[in-house]
Amino acid sequence: MPRMRSYLAAAFLLLPVVCPAAEAAKAPSPADAKTLTREALLAFDEAVQAEDFTSFHGFISDIWRAQITPAKLKTIFQTFIDQQLDLSFVSSLDPVFTRPAAIDEDGILVLEGQYAATPNKAEFRLKFVQEKPGWKLIGIKVDVKPAGPAEVKMPTENECKALVRHTLLTFDGALEEKSFAAFYADIAPMWQKQTTPEKLQALFQSFIDADVRIGSIAKLEPAFDPAPALNEDSLLVLKGVYASKPAPVRFDLAYLYQSPDWKLVKINVKIPRGDDEPETVED
Repeated sequence: MPRMRSYLAAAFLLLPVVCPAAEAAKAPSPADAKTLTREALLAFDEAVQAEDFTSFHGFISDIWRAQITPAKLKTIFQTFIDQQLDLSFVSSLDPVFTRPAAIDEDGILVLEGQYAATPNKAEFRLKFVQEKPGWKLIGIKVDVKPAGPAEVKMPTENECKALVRHTLLTFDGALEEKSFAAFYADIAPMWQKQTTPEKLQALFQSFIDADVRIGSIAKLEPAFDPAPALNEDSLLVLKGVYASKPAPVRFDLAYLYQSPDWKLVKINVKIPRGDDEPETVED
């Protein structure tokens, strides 16, 4: 299972840069504002993950580049690197803006809002200046903080059953195909960054070698024990059993909510073998 933890809030707002007078500009559409926000935060996240702000330095506006170096950017945002903050979840979410995109009296486009993900959410304030052929980043503030379980809506029991069925049938398909490519595509992005389809196949190779199949659960209902619940990390934990034949299938699954879906971050499957010893692998 990918390592989960509560992050400290990490934020920084660059000091205003001196900009020349700009021609009157029109604020972007809501769709374009979402694209600008996503591209800026993913470029920033790439720099944090690489611990190198060279590419990000090339992404920002000409006037900002003239006032700062990649090394200085890294120093400013070292806290993000030290805390291993990950913003990759913004690639699959839409930002929620706290106010419409607006251009201030200096001709600076200001975008602010948040990505309401779990277990952490990202609040942002971005500033852009118009440079041909479009808007270029000139200031950034990002605050990553725990979202808290109250911000996640607990799915119904039927929705939990559907989640388990989908996960285990996707897992069964991977065993049948002897390939975990489709299963890998279905897991949470944060887990994808820590593994590969090949590593997943190696993890479950004992199931493949034993010709284990669990497709019989398709028409059955799981019995949860304990009841579905959100844990302290806002993960949805689903444990229980399918009373399948010739042997029951026990499962221990965990999901992270990344709007609009729950994404798998942990799987533990136990299937008794003929000698009554369970075939079990977990990650």
